[in-house]
Amino acid sequence: MNFFLRQILLSLCCFIYLYAAAQPETSVGNIAADVLVNKDTSTLVLIAGIAIYGNKKSKPYIIEREIPFRQGQYILRTELDKQIILAKQQIFNTSLFTEVSVFIATQSEDLVFITVDVKERWYLFPLPYFKLVD
Repeated sequence: MNFFLRQILLSLCCFIYLYAAAQPETSVGNIAADVLVNKDTSTLVLIAGIAIYGNKKSKPYIIEREIPFRQGQYILRTELDKQIILAKQQIFNTSLFTEVSVFIATQSEDLVFITVDVKERWYLFPLPYFKLVD
């Protein structure tokens, strides 16, 4: 129950933040300050969501434990690219998947939504069966 409550609260906070960010600014001084903050690469971004697609047999927690960041965690914008590359390598090294793709699906000022696409290996390989007929 705590997990679902946390997910609902996080979704609500993200919605409020995105709604407030969509409102137009009226003063020119605030806009200039926002532009300077966005140019700074040492700002923190919030991992607002991690979506996993393509897993049919593998459980989502198997993939999530290989990702070095979690939903709701703050990461430096400069470290995010390194963490995404590391996540792709760690997921691929489980040898459960033939293809792995980890990328930023959407990004607003301080919110980042990560998408993980995987293609699973075949667990059963078809083998031909031959029988000589007299």
